[in-house]
Amino acid sequence: MSDSETSTTPALPRNEYTIGWVCALSTELTAATAMLDSEHELRSNPPGDKNVYTLGAIGKHNIVIACLPRGKQGTTSAAVVATQMLESFSSIRFGLMIGVGGGIPTKDHDIRLGDVVVSTPTSIFPGVVQLDLGKAIEGGGFERVGSLNNPPNILLAALQRLETRQEMRGSKIEKYVDRMIRKWKNLKQKYSRLESMEDLLFASDDISKVVERDPRDGVKVHYGLIVSGNKVIKDAILRDKINGNLNDHVLCVEMEAAGLMNNFPCLVIRGICDYADSYKNDDWQGYAAATAAAFAKELLLIIPASEVEQMENIKIKELHSSNYYSISINPHEKTEPLGIEDKQSHEGQERHVRNELLEWLTPVNYDAQHHEHLSKRSPDAGKWLLKHPNFQKLLNGNEKTLLCQGNPGAGKTILTSAVIDHLQHWQSSRDNSKSKVSLAFIYFDFIRKESQRTIDVLASLVKQLVRDKPSLPTPVEDLQTRYKSIPASSRSDRDIKEFSKALKHLISDKSRKTFIVIDALDECHESSKFLEAIFAVLQDTEAKLFATARPSEDVEKRFKSGLFLDISASTEDVEDYVGGRLPEFTVLSDENYDIREELKACLKREIVTKVSSAIDGIFLLAKFHIDSLLTKTTPAQIRKTLQDLPWGPEAYKQAYEKTVIRIHGQPSEYQQLARLTLGWLACTAREITTLELRHALAIRGDKSSSLPSEEVLESTNLMIKVCMGLVIVERESGVIRLLHHTTLEYLQETMTCLWNLEDSGTVETRLLPPKSSKCAMQEVHQDIAKACIKYLSILSVQLFFIKGDWKYHRKAPYEYPFLKYAIYHWARHWRKGFNEISLPVSAIEIITNFLGNGMMTILMNMFEDYQLNATDSAGNLTILHFVAFFGLTSMIDVCLNNGHDIHATTRRGENALWFALLSKHQDTSKALLQRGAKEIFVLTNKGLLSSLGLAIYKGTGAAADLLRDDNFGAIIDLEAKVCTHPENCSCYFIFPLQVAVQVGNLEMIKMLLERGAEPHARNNTTGNGLVNAEALIEAVQRGHEDIVETLLQADDSAVNVADKRYRTPLFWAVRMGKWSIANVLLRYGGRLFGSGTDYDPGLPANVSLINGRPSSIRFWGRDHMPVDITHDSYGAFEHSLFLRRFLDFYSKSPTTVFVPCVCIGLTLTKQ
Repeated sequence: MSDSETSTTPALPRNEYTIGWVCALSTELTAATAMLDSEHELRSNPPGDKNVYTLGAIGKHNIVIACLPRGKQGTTSAAVVATQMLESFSSIRFGLMIGVGGGIPTKDHDIRLGDVVVSTPTSIFPGVVQLDLGKAIEGGGFERVGSLNNPPNILLAALQRLETRQEMRGSKIEKYVDRMIRKWKNLKQKYSRLESMEDLLFASDDISKVVERDPRDGVKVHYGLIVSGNKVIKDAILRDKINGNLNDHVLCVEMEAAGLMNNFPCLVIRGICDYADSYKNDDWQGYAAATAAAFAKELLLIIPASEVEQMENIKIKELHSSNYYSISINPHEKTEPLGIEDKQSHEGQERHVRNELLEWLTPVNYDAQHHEHLSKRSPDAGKWLLKHPNFQKLLNGNEKTLLCQGNPGAGKTILTSAVIDHLQHWQSSRDNSKSKVSLAFIYFDFIRKESQRTIDVLASLVKQLVRDKPSLPTPVEDLQTRYKSIPASSRSDRDIKEFSKALKHLISDKSRKTFIVIDALDECHESSKFLEAIFAVLQDTEAKLFATARPSEDVEKRFKSGLFLDISASTEDVEDYVGGRLPEFTVLSDENYDIREELKACLKREIVTKVSSAIDGIFLLAKFHIDSLLTKTTPAQIRKTLQDLPWGPEAYKQAYEKTVIRIHGQPSEYQQLARLTLGWLACTAREITTLELRHALAIRGDKSSSLPSEEVLESTNLMIKVCMGLVIVERESGVIRLLHHTTLEYLQETMTCLWNLEDSGTVETRLLPPKSSKCAMQEVHQDIAKACIKYLSILSVQLFFIKGDWKYHRKAPYEYPFLKYAIYHWARHWRKGFNEISLPVSAIEIITNFLGNGMMTILMNMFEDYQLNATDSAGNLTILHFVAFFGLTSMIDVCLNNGHDIHATTRRGENALWFALLSKHQDTSKALLQRGAKEIFVLTNKGLLSSLGLAIYKGTGAAADLLRDDNFGAIIDLEAKVCTHPENCSCYFIFPLQVAVQVGNLEMIKMLLERGAEPHARNNTTGNGLVNAEALIEAVQRGHEDIVETLLQADDSAVNVADKRYRTPLFWAVRMGKWSIANVLLRYGGRLFGSGTDYDPGLPANVSLINGRPSSIRFWGRDHMPVDITHDSYGAFEHSLFLRRFLDFYSKSPTTVFVPCVCIGLTLTKQ
């Protein structure tokens, strides 16, 4: 590979490279280099370093590759190369020794040529065992030399995770090798698996006899011991003898790894190129090197770069001078086990704490999505964007935002992946001339609404930026301390402010440039709220924002002061994409000898030219056009299709229409499977995995009363095939999804033609009336709801009555693939399918039997974060309670007509209205109110809470409905009685106004005040007359200046209301540094302490503020004489936190501060 064949990015500073990759052969070096995601420019070596390096990256890992000198294989040479690498790149955390080796097939491991062997410790041996094989060659004996170290724990843990993933989803080795061959076409002959390559294993006792083995396709990965020696093994008998002396655990032999293992912590990965016998040759060497490198890539992509950065650097030692001790071994004697010391470091514990915090922030990881998108990008796609002046201004200038707008399907997401990839590797070629880069990115996705609320996205940005920090920042630790008990799914908009504050702190590091990259803002269902939050962060920091979206006036207004760039598919990118898909044309393949090569070449040029010119800036169309052309069987058909390619802004809809027609042309069973797959994916509540969907479709069509077996599950590949390119599977996550957001939009508009596909003789793909499509969507939701209910009903019987294991239910979500989706989302589908129609009798029977069988309580409590803690009310929950909780509005009248009491309560006192408010179903709440539901009070763990208070806390419009209801005047009346006679209230009463202040709902506060709510309601829970809560203090502590002003306007008599420690609102304003609120309180006569203290007999404190901050605070003693305290007395009043906060502002000047003499107990001078 020459420089002209690949693009390189500037070399990073040496301390940015954290992984060392060592090869022994030039073949292995080629495979390693070709497997990199990006290659970095070479830099000169320090004096004395004779290695030749290749620099590059895989994912977020920066890697330095070195190869042993030609003809100098073996342990000593490997040690020298590794030592020099560590001297030149001192930040390397661990190494990889990757290349080819000789396989040792055993009865437990069917090793074939091209397979991969990974060094893995056993109970008595480390991953690599060093043997002195010199004597073995001569007389059959050999020596095992040294006690070698295990691979690093981070790699062993990653291996376990990868092994599980490969068992579930298969390995990506062949995919990466194929991608490498497509990218580097010159490698095809040597590094791909050719049909001419034979895989023959000869018997060790008869070298003329071939061992018969069943045919096997695909690369398999084996985990076990690797023997490393100083001689090449070409003897099957010796090979098997070595394995026998090491308890039959050896899978591979090689020559270099033992030179590294003690002082260069590494993992050894070997592609099998021969069987270490006399038939050894180099035919398989290239392919084996490629499979080993591909496995290394797959492994690295599941290891977070942040975890690698937290490891200690490898200590530089002379690896080749390690003191090994020798043990003589007779081949007839049993091998003694090696002594292995497993050291657990403090570093591992710190990493565990860090990872726990990162997982607490959010389990969502956008790296997999990024690599999925990046894998679809052709090598040069997006280069025009990276070179564009506006992008360069964002990168290097003072501009803070760049918004790239483009029509649906224009390729915005692929371009975003190019920008992220560029930023991950971007830095000035001079190591210290410019700051480092911190990067956080989000891919908004229409199917990920549940995990992409504004608060979730902020948490993800915090998580990504924390990973760049060497230690956990205090604000992030404080965030965890404050919110640790709250599940991520239970965070709300009220928490946005605190997460934004942590984000601002992370960005405040002046030594780094921080970039935030956001893709598909138009797919964010809280775009206004999110943009408000992110621009508030940008305003207070130096962060820069790159974003993509469809054209939108609302989004443009937010970015009005920044840079803009219109996105459309560039001709170069499209031609690159189309050219990359030409090998898929069977008609034009090299194997088709019936067509002249000149005609093939001409057709290829026509395809590239006409497809590129027909897409009109919509990249997605190129895919549709190619998919359509691939079905043609003659050159004439290809040319006719090229002539009829649709043009214009509606072209992609015409492309969808043609795809639906192709689906209709399949056998009826395929049509049915396509209809169900597309319909369900257009209506699912969240992203769904292939396994979940397969079980869902099986339970839907299965007439039995048991859960689906493997025999009735649809094939993932078939589901993809019958949908004709409209469905894709994310390889990393296993999520099956629609091709594009426009696919969802098209299906929503034309669902009728799809849902009735198998019933019609012809297919009508034009847009049908909206009402018709809406009815079809309702049918899909009904179908999904029934499948969920059927699954849950069968499971409840099978799991709890047949098994009889009531404690087993906590494990069930992990063993039944469709359970979690069904329990969380059946009601949503029911609401969308049945709430707006007259319920058929069959539906009433289904839902009545389901909710009335007594199992819903147990099913719900399988999941700790489920909102309804049904066990607290077990035995008292009625069907109407469940109907209200799940928002099944159309079932309310059915229940009431069947004799259910709308006022019935559970053991804790909740009624149906309470459950509707709890789960924020406003329509259901309104329907219950219209049918006479009454207000109630429920004793919660915080105190006595009313229905109105709950509605305000949940933040729905139901609170306004309640206030308009005359029955709810009783709540205001009760509040007045508590305020007038607090001594008669035996429990803590949570006033609705307090709740409104807590959630910062100013409009609700005004409504409550208009209805007569007491502005300064108080409680008495201790019997001693002390105030336990006050709305004004709550508003001050939460920083709601507008609410403070509103409460004081309603009644300023309680401006100096104090808590049980006599601290007033002004005290809290000063203590917390909220000086603008302090100004408001001072205007209304605020004092620092309430009456009742020895040092404040009712005389006001004199507080002066300049520019919103205190210039002096003067307290008055009992004799009405002012008292001065200066900085000299600071140590005597450290316990007074608000004074320390005040002094922080004046720590560099001898400011005079006045404090109450009784408070601090000092000898003072009267003035």
